[in-house]
Order: sequence, then structure tokens, then C-alpha cells
Amino acid sequence: AACSRCHTLDGRGTAVGPDLTGIGRRMDRARLLESILRPSREVAPQYVPWTLVTTDGRVAVGLPVEVRDSAGTEHFV
Repeated sequence: AACSRCHTLDGRGTAVGPDLTGIGRRMDRARLLESILRPSREVAPQYVPWTLVTTDGRVAVGLPVEVRDSAGTEHFV
């Protein structure tokens, strides 16, 4: 039940981590059990949170999202 805090399954849940719909077809039984028992052991790079500290001491934590401005310059927000 706690999986839905980060994952979606059949369109329900939160899209912070990968969609778990069909996970049993993509992962063998041992790896699936390990992922359930130790969910933070293996995290895909795109789901690793970044922590930013500003020069005035404010802290922000989140997932980077790649965007490009009108000039085609890449930014992460």
C-alpha cells in the first residue's frame, strides 16, 4: 500500500517513481521481492532526488526535469 506514495499502478497513485503496471512481466520474482522489501536499494537515476542549497541557505529537494528554452538551451528545474 505504501508503494502508491511514489508509484502509479493502473493509473492510480503518484508519479514520483516508475509506473508499476505490468512490473511482474518486466522483473523476475527474486528482483521483484527484493524491490518490495528494500525499495530504496535500487533507484533509477531519473528518480534520484536532488538537494539544492541556495547562497542564502534555503534548501529545495526534488527531481530534476529537463526543459529547453526558446534558444534550445537545456535547463533543469
